[in-house]
Amino acid sequence: MTDNTNAVGHVSIPQALKKELTPVKYAALAIDIIILAAIAVNAGCFTQEGGAFLFITAVMVPILSMAFILLPLDELSTRLPGKTDLNMIFLILSFIAAPAVSFIVVFKSTGYSIGEIARFVLEKRPLFPVSNLAAILVPFVIIYIVTGRMKLTALGTTLFWYIFAFVNYMLVLFRDAPLSANDFLSAGTAADVAGGYTLTLDKSALWSMALAGAFFAAVLVLKETMKLPVKARIVVALIGLAYLGAFYKVYFDTEFTTKHNIRLKRVWVKENYRNQGYPFAFVLNIATARIVRPKGYSAAAAAKIAGDFHSDKADGNAVVSEERPNIIVIMNESLSDLSVLSDIPVENDYLPFIRSLKENTVKGEVHVSVFGGGTANSEYEFLTGNTMAFFPPYNAPFNTNVKETTPSLVRLLKELGYGKAVAFHPGKHDSYNRNNAYPALGFDSFISSEDLGKRERIRKYTSDAADYKVVVREFNNYRKENAEKPFFMFNVTMQNHGGYSDNAGTVEDKVHILDKKLDTPEVRNFLNLVRISDEAFRDLTEYFSKIDEPTVILLYGDHQPMLGSDFNDTMISRMKESGMSDIEIQERRHRAVLCMWANFDIEEEDDVEISLNYLSPFMLEKLGMPLTGYDRFRLDLRKEIPSYSLIGYIDKDGEVHSSETPINEQPDAAEDYRIVQYNNVADSSHMPEHFYRYDG
Repeated sequence: MTDNTNAVGHVSIPQALKKELTPVKYAALAIDIIILAAIAVNAGCFTQEGGAFLFITAVMVPILSMAFILLPLDELSTRLPGKTDLNMIFLILSFIAAPAVSFIVVFKSTGYSIGEIARFVLEKRPLFPVSNLAAILVPFVIIYIVTGRMKLTALGTTLFWYIFAFVNYMLVLFRDAPLSANDFLSAGTAADVAGGYTLTLDKSALWSMALAGAFFAAVLVLKETMKLPVKARIVVALIGLAYLGAFYKVYFDTEFTTKHNIRLKRVWVKENYRNQGYPFAFVLNIATARIVRPKGYSAAAAAKIAGDFHSDKADGNAVVSEERPNIIVIMNESLSDLSVLSDIPVENDYLPFIRSLKENTVKGEVHVSVFGGGTANSEYEFLTGNTMAFFPPYNAPFNTNVKETTPSLVRLLKELGYGKAVAFHPGKHDSYNRNNAYPALGFDSFISSEDLGKRERIRKYTSDAADYKVVVREFNNYRKENAEKPFFMFNVTMQNHGGYSDNAGTVEDKVHILDKKLDTPEVRNFLNLVRISDEAFRDLTEYFSKIDEPTVILLYGDHQPMLGSDFNDTMISRMKESGMSDIEIQERRHRAVLCMWANFDIEEEDDVEISLNYLSPFMLEKLGMPLTGYDRFRLDLRKEIPSYSLIGYIDKDGEVHSSETPINEQPDAAEDYRIVQYNNVADSSHMPEHFYRYDG
C-alpha cells in the first residue's frame, strides 16, 4: 500500500488538487472554457493583424487562469515556511489589481493595444489617465463600503466595468456612438431593437472578454478569509465617502472642467470618448446631462424677442380645403440617399419614384441631429421646432423634456380646427417613452404594435406597405365619423430599421451595386429596403391622388443607417479625398430624404436644404396656412442659418460650422434662438403664450 502522506502530514499534489476541486472551481473553469470557445469560434478576426501571435496570446490568458484555478493553494501554503497563506496573499493582490485590470479591460474593448494603453498612461495629459482611474475607483469604493469584502469588491468591480465595456462595444458597433447617460432612460427601447442586429466579436472584444473573464474566474476560487471589524468598517466607510464626495466635487463642477478645457464634443463622439478614455468621458457625459441656462437669459429677454413676431388669427373652424388640407406626415425609418456621401453606382435606382416626382412636389434633403439611431430626437425637432443643438450631447427630450406646456405642431393644427390628431408607430408603445410624450404633445390617440393584428413584415419589422394600410384605414374611419374637419396623422415607420446583415433577414435583390468596395450585405439590403419604401410611397400617393379632398403627404427620413465600419471607412475616406473637412463629412452623414407631395396645386420646389426644426413652419408657409410668432421667428432665422442641428450649423453662405463654435461667434439670431428655446423647455411657466399659439 502506497503512503501518500509525508512525515509532516502533507498529501500529494494530485490528491490535494482533487480534494480542492470544489463546485466553485468547476464554475470558474467553465468560465475560462467558454472564453476559449469564443476565441476559437472567432479566430478569423486575429488573422487580419498579428496573425498567430495575437491568437496564441489571447488563448494563453484563460489557460493561465485555469492553471491558477487548479492550484491547491491550501496544500501549497502548508509547504511554505511560517504561516504563509497563499489564499490571503492572492486575495489582497486581486483586490489591489482589480481597478488596474478594469482599466485595461475597458481600454482593450475600445481597440487600444497594450502599447497604446501604455502611451495613454505615460504620454497623455496626466489628467486623463488619472481621471479614468478615479472613475473606475467609484464602483470599487462603493462595493467595498457596502460589503467590506475584498473578494466581492474585486469581482464586482471587474464585472461592472466589463459590462460597461461590452455595452459600449455593442453601441459603437450598432450605432457608431458610445454609451450616454440618457441611454438608461431608453434601455427598454435599446433592448427591443437590439434583436435586429447581429453581434460580431473582433479581437478587441475578445481580448477584453479574455482579460475580464480570466481574472474574474481566478478571483472566484479564492476564499474570503478577511472580515473587517466594525470600527475598521466605519473608518473605511468614512474614507470611501470622502473619496466619493471629492470625486463629485471635482468632476461635476463645471468650473474645474472649464479651467482645464475639458468637454465632450458633439462631433466624432466615438473618437472623443476614445481619446479621453471611456470611463472619464462617460462621467463627463453624466456631469453635463442638463440644460445650461444661457447667458443673459430672463423671461423678460425671451418676451422681448417674442414681441417682434406676431401670430396669425385662428378661429378653430377649419373645414377640408386647399387652405386647410388633410396633412399626413411620415417619418420614414432610415430613409436616406447615400449618394450624398459619395457616388454609389448601381444598376436599378433605389429611389426611382421619388426622383420622378415633379408636379405639386417639394423635394430635397432634411438635415438631422442623429445618426444610426435616436429616432425620437428627429420626431422631437419636427413636432416642437426646437433644435437638439441646445440640448446636452446625447440627450433624448422625449424622456425628459416633453410636457403638456411644450409647444407643438399638433396643438397648432387643433387650434385651427383639425380633428382627432393620430400618432402611429408600429413599434412598442413605450419605445422612447412615446406613450407619455405623444399625449403631452397633444395627440388624441396613439396606435402602436400592440394595437395591430397580423400584418406583412419585411425581416422582423412591419413593412411600409402594411404601415400605409393603417394610415389609409385611419383616414377612412375618421372621415366616417367627421364629415368636414381636416385629418392629421403623424406616422413613424419601422421597415428599414437597423440590422442589415444577412443574418437579420434579406430582401429581394433588385438594386445591384456596381462598386465592389461598397457591395456588402448591409449596403445591398439597405438599398433594396429603400426601393421597397419608394414603391410603398408610390402606392400611397396613388391612393390619395384619387381622393376628392385636398391632401398633403410630407415624407422625410429620420437619419442615415449604420452600415458597418467597412462602408463608413470607405465613404469617409472618399469624402476626405474630395476635399471635405471633418465637420463637412459629419454634416453629410446627417442628411435624409425630404419629399412633400400634394394632390392639388402647390408651388414646386427642388433641392430644398432644411433642418428638422424648421420643417413644420416651412410646410405651413408652403401651404399658405396661418403661422405663429415662433414659426415666423424660425423662418426668419432660417435666412441666416439655413440648417441648425446637434452636429453644427450652415450659414447663409453655405459654410458648415461645428456645434463646438461658441454661441457668441455665431450669428446674433442664434443667441436669440437659444434664449427662446430655453424659455419653452426649461422655464415654461414664463412662456409668452401669444408667441407659441395662434391669435384666438
